Amino acid sequence: MPRLIPFHANQLSERLQLTLLAGGFALLVALAWDAVPAHPTGSTAMAELRFGGKAYGLPLQRLPELEHLTRRHFQTQEAAKLRDVTALLEQDIDTLFTQAHARVPELADWYYSLGGEYTRLMLPVLVRGGVLAADHLAERTERMLFGEQLLADHLDTMRGNIEDLLLQHSIASRRAWQADVTTALEGWGAVIEGAENAGINLDRFSQRLIGYDSPEFLARMTVSSGAGMGAMAGPLIWQAASRSAAASGRAAATRGASRVAGRASSAAAGGALACAPAGPAAVGCALLAGGAAWLGTDWLLLRFDEARNRQALEASLHTALTATREALGNDLSQHYERISLNRLQILTAEIEHTFIPAYHRRHRTPGTDPL
Repeated sequence: MPRLIPFHANQLSERLQLTLLAGGFALLVALAWDAVPAHPTGSTAMAELRFGGKAYGLPLQRLPELEHLTRRHFQTQEAAKLRDVTALLEQDIDTLFTQAHARVPELADWYYSLGGEYTRLMLPVLVRGGVLAADHLAERTERMLFGEQLLADHLDTMRGNIEDLLLQHSIASRRAWQADVTTALEGWGAVIEGAENAGINLDRFSQRLIGYDSPEFLARMTVSSGAGMGAMAGPLIWQAASRSAAASGRAAATRGASRVAGRASSAAAGGALACAPAGPAAVGCALLAGGAAWLGTDWLLLRFDEARNRQALEASLHTALTATREALGNDLSQHYERISLNRLQILTAEIEHTFIPAYHRRHRTPGTDPL
């Protein structure tokens, strides 16, 4: 008969402990395994994005590269755009002021004409009578230098040219970015069938870019602060001419009621003496003779003044034009630099709004866990 093996209570206790220990270890392994994202063997975490009406699966590690490609593209394009705008701006301003410098002799001719002389002398009376505006001399100076348009009107034309350039550049930049992204996705990702709600929507980003390329948006961005300088150009240039005339002593010699009254009485006396034998026609003769003497005297005084001071007057006009051109160029350059910086900040915010949230989502193999 087989012998019975004696049973000891301490052996049961040891086996129970081993069993419980093994079970606890298995439970810990199972919990740890469940905490790891479940990817099929050999698969990598993927990001889903929509572009060109298609949904793509992109390896997650490629996402920063795509964002960097987008940032770099628009930074480079914005810098190129600013260079082109600056070049066009300098070209237009140089053309405008070169023509203005060439018209300085024409303005000097008017200044030393009888018409110009009497316009300046009679301006206060003509303004009080409502015949001329108070800024007539400044406006006439500006029109004679810049053509029939005022400088502010020329600036409006220049701004329109720059807006056209910005529009063309922005459209080309957006299309180039789309081509770069298409190439990158063809090399990095794969089309996902049936993915309706992709996590990164580059189509939406592209649509916002179209809004930033619209003429209305560009017009709001390019309302030029140079308009203020344009409105002040005529008065500034005329003041420079007036200061030059005053410095030459012309103001004391050619303006003022005493000069006008003195010449009027002298001319009247001379006319009456010359027409004394004319009988009943003496009054009319005196007026004609006196007027001729007045005009002749003024003409001689203008020729004398021109011979002495025209060169200084033209120099002062050229100096005023140069100073206006420099101030206007600096003002507009800074204005478009601010526009470029603002636009780049807007685009950077759009890029961050598009890409950054994707880094905080839970990424799985496309189709198994929507973003």
